[in-house]
Amino acid sequence: MTVVSGWRLAAAVVVALVVLALLLTAIFWLAIALAAIAAVAWFNWLLLPRLAVRLRVPLPFLAIALLLPLAGGGYLLAGIMGAFEGLGIWLVAVAVPRAVLWRFRRRLAQRASDRDRATIIVPYRPRA
Repeated sequence: MTVVSGWRLAAAVVVALVVLALLLTAIFWLAIALAAIAAVAWFNWLLLPRLAVRLRVPLPFLAIALLLPLAGGGYLLAGIMGAFEGLGIWLVAVAVPRAVLWRFRRRLAQRASDRDRATIIVPYRPRA
C-alpha cells in the first residue's frame, strides 16, 4: 500500500478542490439558465397571450419581438456570448414550444377533417 504524503498529497488536494469548484460553478450557472428558461416560458405561456389580446397584436409577432430583449439583455450582461445565450433561451422557451404546438394543432385539425370526411359507396346497378 502506498502512502501519499507531502507535496503529492497537497497536489491531490488542490486538484480535488479545483474539480469541486468547477462542478459547483457549472451547477450554479446551470441553475441560473434553468431559472431563466422557466421565467421566459412562464411569460410566453401566461402573459404573452393576454398582452397580445390587450394590445391587439398577433401573438407570433410578440413572440418574435421577445427575442430582442433577451438577446439585448444577454449582450449587456455578458457580451456576444450572452447574446447567444439569450437567443438559446428564446429558442428553448419560446420558439420550440410554439413550433411543437403549431404542428400538433395542424395534425389534430387534419385528423378532424379526415374523420368528418365520409366515403360513400354507391352500388353499381346496371340498367335493365
